[in-house]
Amino acid sequence: DEVLLQVATDLANSVDTVTAPGLRSFPVPRSQLPSINTVMNHSSFISFDSFAKGRGLYRNVNYESSNERSERQDRERQRLRTEYASLQVGLRSAVADDLKAAEQLMAQGPVGYQADHAIARTINYTPKGRQCLNVNDYKQYFNDVLSKTNSSMILAHYIQKLHQAVSDVPREQLMCDVNFNTQWPPGRFTDYRTERLIQPSVSSEEEEEKVLWPYQNQVQETAFGGGGMDAENGSHVRSRNSDHVRSLDHLLSLLRKREDKISQDFASNLKESMQSMLESTDNHRTPPCKLTVSLDGALSGGEGDLQRCRLIVSSMVSGLQSPNLGIRMLAVCGLLFRNVPLALFPWLRHGYSMNIPGLVCNQLTEAAINHVGALAIAVTYVQWLSRLLYLIETKQIDLLAKETANAPHSFWAPRHHVDWLLFELEHDVSIWKKQELVAKQMMSPPGPDHAVMQLNMGEGKTSIILPIVAAELADGNALVRIIVLTSLHTTNFKQLKFKLGGLLGRRVYSLPFRRDIKVCIDDMKCVKTFLAQACSRKSVMVTVREHILSLQLKYYEACCRSDGVHLAGVLGDITGYLRRHARDVIDEADEVLHHRFQLIYPIGSPQPPDAGDMRWSISEMALDAVKSCISDEAADFPRTIDYRKRGRHEFPFIRLQDTPVLVRTYRNLCRRLVDFIFASHCRLAKPSFMDNIIKIPESGVEAVKRFLISPDLTKDDIEQFRQLVPEPIAKYLMCLRGILANGVLQLALRKRYRVEYGLVSTTNVSVRLKESGQRVINMAVPFRAKDVAAERTEFGHTDVAIMLTLLSYYQHGLTHEQVNLILDKLERREARHDIYRSWVGAADKVDGSISELSGINRKDMDQFMNVIYPFLRYHIDAINFFLDTTIFPSEAKEFPSKLVANAWSMTPDSRTHQVTGFSGTNDTRHLLPGSASQQDLPELKHTNAYVCELVLRPCNNVYQVLKEHCDGNGLLDAITQCLPPVEINAIIDSGAVVLDLTNRQLAERWLELRPEKKAVVHFDDDNQLRVLDRLSKDPGKLELSSYATNLAECLVYIDHSHCRGTDLRMVDGTCAAVTLGKMLRRDEFVQACMRMRRLANGHTVSFWAPAEVDRLIRQKCNLECDVPVQCHHVLLWCFLNSIEATTAGFYSWATQGLAYLHSKEAADRDVGDSAEAIRSVGEQCVMDDRHPLADMYCEVRSRRPIADIIEQRGKACKQDTTQLVDRCRQLVPGELVYAQELEVEQEREMEQEIEEERQTERPPCIDAEPEEFPHYIAMAAQSGLSETITMAVSGKAPPIRLWQCLKDTSQPRLFKLPLHHPEWASGSIMATSSFSQVVKCTTSLSKLKMSSDDFLRPVEWLLVIHQPRHNFILVLSPFEADQLVLHLRRKDARSAPNVSLVMYASPGHQTQSVMADWSCALAGIAIPTICQTDHQLQSVFAEILCFSGGLFFGQNREQMLAAMQALHRLLKLTPAPGGVGQASMSVSTVSASPHWSVDPLLFLRDVMAVHRSTDSLELSHIGAVLLRHAWPVLPVKSEPGEVETQGSYKSSDV
Repeated sequence: DEVLLQVATDLANSVDTVTAPGLRSFPVPRSQLPSINTVMNHSSFISFDSFAKGRGLYRNVNYESSNERSERQDRERQRLRTEYASLQVGLRSAVADDLKAAEQLMAQGPVGYQADHAIARTINYTPKGRQCLNVNDYKQYFNDVLSKTNSSMILAHYIQKLHQAVSDVPREQLMCDVNFNTQWPPGRFTDYRTERLIQPSVSSEEEEEKVLWPYQNQVQETAFGGGGMDAENGSHVRSRNSDHVRSLDHLLSLLRKREDKISQDFASNLKESMQSMLESTDNHRTPPCKLTVSLDGALSGGEGDLQRCRLIVSSMVSGLQSPNLGIRMLAVCGLLFRNVPLALFPWLRHGYSMNIPGLVCNQLTEAAINHVGALAIAVTYVQWLSRLLYLIETKQIDLLAKETANAPHSFWAPRHHVDWLLFELEHDVSIWKKQELVAKQMMSPPGPDHAVMQLNMGEGKTSIILPIVAAELADGNALVRIIVLTSLHTTNFKQLKFKLGGLLGRRVYSLPFRRDIKVCIDDMKCVKTFLAQACSRKSVMVTVREHILSLQLKYYEACCRSDGVHLAGVLGDITGYLRRHARDVIDEADEVLHHRFQLIYPIGSPQPPDAGDMRWSISEMALDAVKSCISDEAADFPRTIDYRKRGRHEFPFIRLQDTPVLVRTYRNLCRRLVDFIFASHCRLAKPSFMDNIIKIPESGVEAVKRFLISPDLTKDDIEQFRQLVPEPIAKYLMCLRGILANGVLQLALRKRYRVEYGLVSTTNVSVRLKESGQRVINMAVPFRAKDVAAERTEFGHTDVAIMLTLLSYYQHGLTHEQVNLILDKLERREARHDIYRSWVGAADKVDGSISELSGINRKDMDQFMNVIYPFLRYHIDAINFFLDTTIFPSEAKEFPSKLVANAWSMTPDSRTHQVTGFSGTNDTRHLLPGSASQQDLPELKHTNAYVCELVLRPCNNVYQVLKEHCDGNGLLDAITQCLPPVEINAIIDSGAVVLDLTNRQLAERWLELRPEKKAVVHFDDDNQLRVLDRLSKDPGKLELSSYATNLAECLVYIDHSHCRGTDLRMVDGTCAAVTLGKMLRRDEFVQACMRMRRLANGHTVSFWAPAEVDRLIRQKCNLECDVPVQCHHVLLWCFLNSIEATTAGFYSWATQGLAYLHSKEAADRDVGDSAEAIRSVGEQCVMDDRHPLADMYCEVRSRRPIADIIEQRGKACKQDTTQLVDRCRQLVPGELVYAQELEVEQEREMEQEIEEERQTERPPCIDAEPEEFPHYIAMAAQSGLSETITMAVSGKAPPIRLWQCLKDTSQPRLFKLPLHHPEWASGSIMATSSFSQVVKCTTSLSKLKMSSDDFLRPVEWLLVIHQPRHNFILVLSPFEADQLVLHLRRKDARSAPNVSLVMYASPGHQTQSVMADWSCALAGIAIPTICQTDHQLQSVFAEILCFSGGLFFGQNREQMLAAMQALHRLLKLTPAPGGVGQASMSVSTVSASPHWSVDPLLFLRDVMAVHRSTDSLELSHIGAVLLRHAWPVLPVKSEPGEVETQGSYKSSDV
C-alpha cells in the first residue's frame, strides 16, 4: 500500500499545476510520466531491510540468546530474499498497469490529475496526518466545481465519472471496508462470540486434534511421559517418599510440637500446602509409556500447523480488502481509512462504535466485529505456535512444559475479556491458568472483606496480572489505582504505561502528594476534576502508599487549622470521592500493608525534648562508659559481644549478638556502667550531674543503682527513688534508666549499622532529596536494606534516635564539610583553646603542628587533608561537639500532637469497592489490617510447600561457614577458593555480608579473582542494572550491552536491597551463593533463593553463613558443634525466625489498629462545607504526642499480656476494640510485653513542614549615653587620695560600687540581692558612671523585654591608688582612660607616686595572664613598681576576676595558688583540712560562711551566667569551683629546665 501511494503521489506531482485562472487545454507530454524503473528505484520504495523488518526478522524472541538469534536471522534472511524478489516482480506489473491507465487519462488532458490535487486539498491531506473521506463534503465539493467549470467539458466528464464511482460504493462497505465474501478455510473463528472457543483448523473437534494439535501430546510424551515431570511447573515430580519431601514433613512435625498458637498455625498452613502439592503432582503426572515420537517429529509437525495457521491469518487479512475499485483507489491515495489489522483491533475494545474523526459512520456491524475478533484469535495462536517451536528447537523442556500446559484461551473466553485478548496479541504472551485464576479472584474476591492472595515468585504478577486486572476493572465506574512499593514506583509506572498504552488504550497517571507540596483551593478543585475525568475515561493511576496517606492526613491537618475550613471542604470532597470510586490493587501487598509502617504529621511548634540537652549528654556519657568497660565484659562473654578495638580517641566497634546468655551479659554490662559512673570515672560526665550524684546519701546509693538497671519497677521502688533523689538530678537518672533498664542501649548495640540504621547523607538518597528541595535528615534513620535508607523516615523514640545517631557518626566519621564547621564553631567559643586541648589530651598521638589550636592553618589544604581531618574525623569529643552544637538542637525535637495514618487507613471497611492485592509469600497473613484477610486460591495452596521443596533438593544442600568478622573481601576469597564442582557465578547477598565494598568495588574485585569471566552484572546507586567488563572503565546499562541476552560469560551480584523483584535470565548450570543474615525470615529467604528462576531445574544455590549466624542456627536447631548444618536446618531456622517476627509484631499491629479506630469515625464521615463538622474532624483525629520522662521511665513497669494492654488502652476509644482484643487472645495469649516496648522500637514517617519565609523581629535602637570626663578622676590621679573619689558620690555622675553595675541584668537573684552591702563586696572597688551607664533609659529596658547583659562593659582600665591599709581601685571606661592619659601628658600635670593606671584583661583561656600589662609605660606618666605578691592586691584582683567573668586563675602554679587563696578569702569558703590549693577538695569542705546570707557559689554562678554560657565553664578553673565544688588541679612542680605540666597532661604532649 505504501508503494502504491507513492506511485499515485509521483503521478500527481508529474503534472503541472494551475498557474492562472482557468485550466490548460493542451495535454501533458508523455515524457513527463515516470517510468517503471523510476518508480521502483524511488527513495521511498520499500527496501529489503524494511521488508524483512516488517516480516519479523529482527523481532526479539523470549528465551533466545544472541548466538541463537544470529543463526535464526541467517535462516530467515535467505527465505525472505526469495519472497522479496517475487514481490518486486508483482509490483513492477502493478506499476506498469497503473502507468498505462495514467496514459489513458492523460489523453483526456491534465484536468484529471489536477482534480485529484483539489480533492486532496479539500480534505486537508498531508503526509503526516491523513484524514478519512467525508462523503457529504466530497459531494458538496463536486457540485461547487461543476458550477464553476461548465466551459470545460473534459473536467466535468472526469469529475462526474469519479463521483459516480464513489456514489456506487455501498454505505456499509464504505464504513468498514471489509469483503465478507472472501473464502478462507472454514473454521469457527467467525463465531467469535461463542461461549466455547474451538480451534481454527477444521470443523470437527476430532480432526482438530489430529490436524492442529498432534505435536502437543507428542511433546508432552517426549518430555514428561516416562520421566516423571510436572507438566505445569516444569520440574521433577515430587514423590511422597523422596528425601526432600520427607525432610519437609519432618520440619513440620518439629513445628507442631511447639505450644504457641502461631507455630501451630504456621505448621498447619504449611502441611495443607504440602498436601496440595502432592495431590497436584499426582494429577499432573503422565502415565509411563514408551517414547514414540522424538522432538524432531514434534518440530516438523508443529511447523506444518504453524504454516496452516499463517495461511488462515493471510486469508482473513485479504478479506479485509474491499472488492470495489473506487474504495481501493481512495485507500491507496490515503484519502480513506485503510483497513490494516493493527488499526482494526481497537474496534473490539469499543464494541460496535468507536469515535474516529473523519469516518463516515462510527459504527460497525456485528459481522465485522466477529471477523476482526476471529483474526485477533488467529494471530494469538500463530504467536503461541511460534514460541513453542522455538522452545522445541532450543530443547528448553521446562519452559516448553509451561507453554504447552497453557494454550491460549483454554481457561477463559475471549468474548468476555476482550482486553485480555488484545494484551496477548500486543505483547506476544499467553495468560496462564494460574494468572487467570488470580486475576478473576482479584477482580471479584469472595466475601465482603478486602482480599490478599498469594502467587509464587516469577509467575507474572507484575508483568501480566496487574495490567489485565487494571484494564478489566477500569470500566468508567471505578478509578483503578495500582499501589506499588516506593522503590519500584518508577519502574512499574514505565512498565504499566508500556503494557496499557497500546491496543488497550488506557492512559496511566501518577498523582504524587507530600506534605511539603503547597496546595490551594483552586488546585484541589482541579485535582478533583482530574480524578473524575480519569475515572470516566477508564484511565489507570499508579501510586504509592505514602501519597495516598499523605492526602488523607492533609485533609485532617486542614481540619485542625483555624484558617483551613474551605481547603478542608475541598479535600474532604476528594477523599470522599476516592472512598466511593477508588478501586485499589496492591502489588507486594505484604510489604505495602506492613504492620510497622505509619505516616505521621507532627502538629504544633517543634519543642526540645523533656530535659533538653541533658538527653544527648546522658547518651554520650553512657557510650563513653561503654567504651571504657566493654573490653572486660567482652573478655568474659566473647561470643555475645563482638568487640574490635580502635584508637584511644575513637569509639570501638561493638555489637551484641544473639546468644543464650545475652540477657545476663547485658545486665552485667549495665551493672559495670553504673558502678563506673558512680565512681566518678566517666570522662564525659557533666559536672552538674556528678555534683548531684555525690549528694545522694550513701545508704540510698544501692537503691538508686537498682532503679537504674532493674527492668521491672514497683510502686515502692518508685517512691523510694523520689525520696532519695532531689528534683534536679531525678530527670538525669530517669534518662539514664531509660537507656539502661528500658533497653535503649541494648537495642542500639544489637542493630547493624548500614543495614538496620544509618545516615541518609551516606546514601544516594540525600542527593535526590537535595535536588528536589526536600529536607535531608541528619540524624540516624531506619534502613530497609544495606545502604538503602527509608526516605523521610525517623525513629519515633527520642533516646533511640539520639543513641543511634551517635553510633552512626562514631562509625562513619565526619565529612570534610562537617570538620570545617566544627572549626568555625570552635573559633567562636571563649574556651576554644581548652576544648581543643581536651581533644588533644584524649588522643593517642597527635601531630606536633596541631597540638595547639593556634597551629591550625585553615587555608593550608595539605595540612587539613593529611593532618587535621584524619585526627578529627573519628574523634569522639569532636563528633559530640558537632552533634551538640549543630544537629541535636535543631533536629532532636518533639511535637505536642500528631496525626497518624497506617496500613489500616488504606483498607477501611467504608470503601465502596474492595481492595485486593497479592504477593509471593503469605507469612504476614495474621498481621494484615483488620478489614483485610488472606484469601489464597485452593489451586495455589501448594505454593509455600512447592518453593520449600525446591530449596530442599539435594543439589542445593551446600552449606559453608565464613570466618569471624567476614566482610565483602572475605566472602569473595571464600567463594573463589571453592572446588570446581561448586563453581559459583552469582552472589545473592540476602544476609548483607558485604558492608566494606560498594557494588562496583565488589564487581572490580571479583573480576580480578575470576580471570576467565568477562563481566560482572550489578545494581548501581540508582537501582539500575549495570555491567562492568574488562574493557570499559565505567559500567554500562545491561539492556544496551551485548550481555543482555547472554549471561554465560558474566558474574552476577544481587545486593541486599534487590533480593526481591529482580529477574535475570541466568544460563543453565548457574550456582548462586546465598548469604544468611541475622533473623532472616522465611519470606526473605525464599525471595532470595527464587532469584534463580529455574531453581533445581538448571539452577542451584549454596548457603554461606557468617560465624554469628552459624551459632544461631545451631542454637535454634539444637545442633552440636561437630554436627554439619544441612539445608533443612537452614529452612527450620528461617521458619522459627518468621514465627518470632510474627509474634513480636502483634503488639505493633494492635497499637496501629487502635490509632486507626481513634480517627475512624471522622475518616468515614462526609462533612461537606460545615465549619463545625470540619473542626470536629480535626479534634477527633489529632493525638497527643508528648513524652514526659516521668511517664516513660518512672512508672510501674512489668510484663503483661498484649490483649490486656490493648483492652485497657481501648477503653479511651469510642470504637469497638473487641476484634483486636479477641484476635490477640486467640493467637498470642501467652505473649508478655512491656507496655512501653513499642515506643522503644517505633519507626515513623516524618514529613516536616518547610518554613518558606522567616521574619525576624530585631530589638529597637537605643541611644548611647554621652560620655564625659569627670574632674574627680584627674584630681585623684594627681593627689593620690581615694577620698577625692568617695566625696564625689553625691555630685554629678557619681561613681558607684562595682557590684551595683549588675543590678539590671537578667539574673533575678542578682537583681534582688543588696549588692551595696559590705558583706557582698569590699568598698575599695568602685566604677565610674560612664563605665556603668552605657545606654540611655536603662530603666525602660524591662519594658522592652531586654536586660543590660548586652550593654556591660568589659573591665579593661583600672586606676589603682596604693594606700597603707588597703588599695583603692576605680574602674574606668576606655574613654576616661584615654582622657586621663591626655591630661597627665600636659606639662603642668603630674600623677601622684602611689597612683597607677593598670591595663586589665579577663583571662579567657589558660594561656592568658590575669594582668595583661602592669607597666603601662606612657610618656609623662610615672608608674611605680607594684609587688605582684601583695595579698591585699591579689584579693582585689580576685574580686575583679569574679566580676568580669574570668575563667582561669593563671598560667603557672604560683599564679593559680595566689588567685585561689584570694578567692578563698573573698568568698569566705571553709578550706579543706589539707590546706588551700591542694589537688582537690571534697564537697563538704566547700560551704558558705555564716557571714553570707546565701550560698556564695550560687551568687558567683549567676555572675558568670551574665557574661558567658555555662558550657564554657566546664573546662575552666572557675568551673571546677562552681560545678564540682572542688579546687582545680595544680600543675606539677617542674624541675629546672623542664616544662611545667598542667593537670593530667603529659609533658611530652605539651
